[in-house]
Amino acid sequence: MIEDTVIVGVVLLAVVPFVVWDAVSSLLAGFDNAFWARSLDDKMDYIPDRQAAWHRLGIVWIFIGVLLSAGFMAFTFQLASEGEPVWAAIGFGTFLPVAVALFLGATLMVATVADAAEDRRKTGSIPGWAQPVWRTAWWLERAFVIGANLAYVAWGIAIVATGFPAVWAGWVAIVSGALIAIWASLRNYFFQHMALLTPIVIGVALLLY
Repeated sequence: MIEDTVIVGVVLLAVVPFVVWDAVSSLLAGFDNAFWARSLDDKMDYIPDRQAAWHRLGIVWIFIGVLLSAGFMAFTFQLASEGEPVWAAIGFGTFLPVAVALFLGATLMVATVADAAEDRRKTGSIPGWAQPVWRTAWWLERAFVIGANLAYVAWGIAIVATGFPAVWAGWVAIVSGALIAIWASLRNYFFQHMALLTPIVIGVALLLY
């Protein structure tokens, strides 16, 4: 059991190097807050010279999504074996659809936006499908941030009820998950990293268990 707990903790914490890679790559390529605040036209002018970095931006989140899905699936079974199957299942049932939304959003960004930016450079105008695709990816990202944090609330309740792996981690999941979900529901300023606090906290708690 302890060995399995360590493995799950390592899987969840494995997102950290990917997050660092994402942050460094984004900053070096200029995909910072100023970039995201630009109009879509300005973004399209900026992307063609940085296509490799743009592709990395989406691909890294596919890796992160896989790690989170695998780690939390195993964690759900652990919580169920500790005596809290209902809240554990609610958490995973909430997380899985929004993980799919993350994969779809990242794939859309990687597969289509760079092509639209290249068309913009060649023709001087953005393809008509680019704006709906961009908006769809934005909503998918929002769904991921909100849904993942609601899942963390459910898992947090299960953690507090069972004491596994640590009650403090459960309260962090409940409080931060609820606050971030509310924020992303009410505000247009959010980013995928807002879904990573609880996985890192739970990963640490599992290693300390």
